[in-house]
Amino acid sequence: MIHLKIVVVKFIMNVSKPIIGVSAADVLNGDCILNELYVGDTGTDSPHPATAYLLSTAGISEHFSHFISEIGRPFIWAQRMCGLDFMAVVSDKQKTNKNIQPCQSLSVASVENFIFTLKKRLKARVELMKELQDLESGKILPSKGMPCPVKLSGSLTQWQSITWNEYSQAPSTLFLISEGLVTDVFMLYRAIITRQSAKLVALVAVSSDYPKKAPLFSLTLHWNGTHNSLTNDDIRDIERVINTDWHASDKGRCSLSSQIMKLLTCLDILLETMGSPEFPPDKVMLQSVRGRNRMKPYKFLKQGAGAFVHY
Repeated sequence: MIHLKIVVVKFIMNVSKPIIGVSAADVLNGDCILNELYVGDTGTDSPHPATAYLLSTAGISEHFSHFISEIGRPFIWAQRMCGLDFMAVVSDKQKTNKNIQPCQSLSVASVENFIFTLKKRLKARVELMKELQDLESGKILPSKGMPCPVKLSGSLTQWQSITWNEYSQAPSTLFLISEGLVTDVFMLYRAIITRQSAKLVALVAVSSDYPKKAPLFSLTLHWNGTHNSLTNDDIRDIERVINTDWHASDKGRCSLSSQIMKLLTCLDILLETMGSPEFPPDKVMLQSVRGRNRMKPYKFLKQGAGAFVHY
């Protein structure tokens, strides 16, 4: 983009074999791979402060974002690789009226870091693609060294991608969205887990930094009514376990499949402590409920044959 004095990127990923699964293929889409390669760098707007003025003087009324699908994305890292640092220009009032000159030292320093970061992103996305392929086919494979401690009675009956509109309209996601924990740049999915008449709908938000950041689960249980974290303490407790406990259990790295497996376990514990003949207990629990809120024992204790205890 010579006239706009910015650098844009179009990225195409070629794979040697066809990718099975819609959600799996999406994570290897070019824009998806490069999205937030660095925190906050979505490439959805021009980093050049004069872009709007240059478009206006050329008689173009549309916003720059209108042309991104055609010309490519102006990622900040792309500008820096070419020696352009618009942030420095904006912060230095004395330079705002000067022409921006490429800086070779900035370019050299940026290229090596970009290659290293892109390699890590590609490796992570290939692993995520494999996980999503398994989930779409109903298979749940735990992380290496983390076998499932108990027999699971529920099953994953559906896994699919969803849109931001679908995600944001669900009551169970209101808190995450209002707190800014999930935005429209996340990769969004719906998982449905069933056990007899009970159905658990999990809306899953996966950040661009996966597996560095854990996916966030928003749950709705359909059994004897409809329950989510806003109306049911048990669902809130399960969300806390799924969304936060991976730090200790997986040595600082998260596995989406491990979270799904933990979710299946928590659902079994919840249903088996409800006193319903439909869900007879088949897991060892030192205490089925505790406290005024009747908290359930979601933590697995590896002693002997293993037992579930309270956090």
